[in-house]
Amino acid sequence: MHTVSKLAKEGLYTNKVISDPLCHYSTNIGAEMNDLKVVEPPHSGYPEYNVDANAFADKIEEVKSQDGKLPALVMVTHADPYYGNIQPVKEVGKICRDYEIPFMVNAAYTGGVIPIDMKDINADFLTLSAHKSMASLGPLGYVVTNYEWSKKIFEKSKQKTEWSGRAFGKKLLSVFGCSVGGIPLVSSMLSFPYVKERVSRWDEEEKKSSWFIKEMEDIGEMMLIGQRPHKHHLFHFETPVFWGISKDHKRKGFFLAEEMIKRGIVGLHRGLTKHIREFRITLFFT
Repeated sequence: MHTVSKLAKEGLYTNKVISDPLCHYSTNIGAEMNDLKVVEPPHSGYPEYNVDANAFADKIEEVKSQDGKLPALVMVTHADPYYGNIQPVKEVGKICRDYEIPFMVNAAYTGGVIPIDMKDINADFLTLSAHKSMASLGPLGYVVTNYEWSKKIFEKSKQKTEWSGRAFGKKLLSVFGCSVGGIPLVSSMLSFPYVKERVSRWDEEEKKSSWFIKEMEDIGEMMLIGQRPHKHHLFHFETPVFWGISKDHKRKGFFLAEEMIKRGIVGLHRGLTKHIREFRITLFFT
């Protein structure tokens, strides 16, 4: 966001970022920190919440018509954190390449799980969360880019102080202090061989996800919200059956997580029964 905001200030682009409407909140915060405005194409709404690649092209044309310039960045969340929908990153990447707009893919929920080829999806930037999908301790994240953009995103300090003449030419503008070290970094280094091997088994894990969805819905009064067929291990279920139980249960909405814990199943949000989501850790890492 900092890198493309500088290009916007130089007049190469307008100060707008196009992002999918199911992106993680950090996308919006990162844009706001850098005086960028987020605009969104629509999704299809309940129950699948799909986003069409052509909607990004329409939004690009809308921004171009309003501002006379192209947006500074298009950002797509590879798998969104609410429904686990896989977004059309390859198709959007092709659109961005045709328009010559920088393209970022947030792979926080897919990097280290699903095979990703940056060249194939025409991504200029790939962001990853080590503690979400790369079997590492947090907080730790990665940004991956190509040679062309590396000089901009990893720009080094050029200023020299007026009185003392001090300069810090080896310091990256985007990194303060000692950056990340210690246990998070060591854990990520140690997990790399496992993560590399795990990605090669994604077809197997995808079948497990499909089986789990079928078994859940076969219980009755439970329905998957999001894409069908589902291509990710993050799920969001509507569960009116649990909601009904919680109204009369002495522990109210907390009964579900507590009963699951007794059975060795952890990770559910305490107090939630009407909807349950984020089964990814329980399903994938056991």
